[in-house]
Amino acid sequence: MCSNIRINLDKSIPNTVPNTDSLALGTLAVGLDSFERVTGKKVAYCGKCNRRVSFDSTNKPPRVCRKCGLEFDWDRMHKRKVMICPICKKKYDLDDEFCEQHFPAVRLEKGYE
Repeated sequence: MCSNIRINLDKSIPNTVPNTDSLALGTLAVGLDSFERVTGKKVAYCGKCNRRVSFDSTNKPPRVCRKCGLEFDWDRMHKRKVMICPICKKKYDLDDEFCEQHFPAVRLEKGYE
C-alpha cells in the first residue's frame, strides 16, 4: 500500500512580524496587521516561508501553513528562547555558554521559557 502523505517532524513557530529586509515592506505589513487586529482578526507569519496567516480570533488558528505545508507550533510562539543549565535549570541569555554555578564548567543548552 502506497501513501502520498508526507510526515514532517519539523514545526513552524509563527512570528508576529514579517521577516523582511525591506523597512518599507515591514512598515506596510505592520500597518495592515494592526488594522486587521482592530477588526477582530489575528495575524502571524510562518516561521519557515514567511507566509502571512490571518484568521478570525474566535476560531482556532490553522494547523498547517498553506504555502509550505509545515505544521504550526502555536504554543511556542509566545515563549522566549533562553540558555538553560542542564543540572540546576538556571536560565541565561542566548549569548551565554556556561553556567556560573558549577566547576568544572557546565555547558548550557538551548531551551524556552
